[in-house]
Amino acid sequence: MNLYRMGRPLPDTGRRIFCLPPAGTGASTFYPLMELENEGTIICPVSLPGREGRAQEAIPRSLPDLAHQLACELTPFLSQPYCLLGYSMGALLGYEMIRCWQEWGIDLPDSLFTIACRAPHSPFSRRLSNLSSPDFRQAVSRLGGLPNIILNDEETMSLYEPLLRSDFKNCENYQLEKSTPVPSKIHAVVSAQDELLTLEDAEAWQHYSENEFSLTVLPNASHILTPAQLKKTFANFIKS
Repeated sequence: MNLYRMGRPLPDTGRRIFCLPPAGTGASTFYPLMELENEGTIICPVSLPGREGRAQEAIPRSLPDLAHQLACELTPFLSQPYCLLGYSMGALLGYEMIRCWQEWGIDLPDSLFTIACRAPHSPFSRRLSNLSSPDFRQAVSRLGGLPNIILNDEETMSLYEPLLRSDFKNCENYQLEKSTPVPSKIHAVVSAQDELLTLEDAEAWQHYSENEFSLTVLPNASHILTPAQLKKTFANFIKS
């Protein structure tokens, strides 16, 4: 089981929101969203191999391989209505997972929420995984993902940097084999100051849904949202 709900049981009713984290992070990214739970909405942060409680597990060497693994693991939890919330790398994982379930004849999510992610066919404009360590850490700092106190801590970064590089490499090497629209609604969220993608990159998600599409642009936000920004953004979706 790879759902991290901080000791809370998984209710048998309500729409489940499976949350897929961005590169280098884990299920804890979505813990702030658990405060939004109600009888109709159940937040299910998903842990990935190589981090947190799964730190000893090997990280698959491609994004589609990781998506296939997660799709298999989550299939037993899809017995009631559900959505996917994919954050950056997590959004690409979500799209690939939906394609797996579609091929397997499994009920698909009502919606895919994508945050800070380019559409699957758009190549990364910058490669970060092959930068020197100083340049890599500087690039990560500009994205807003880690405070300098952590980036300058050699012991911490000796453990964290390889994981982050591996995730970035999988994203940078990801190539869509076939552009397939899915029946799920897609709601894309992008920050106006995101350094890794443009508004057009996020808006291109509209071509991947046979259903509704919406685009939300966040002012005064970077690629990595603060916990408060993430919570506020998703709270609006729950209310709508």
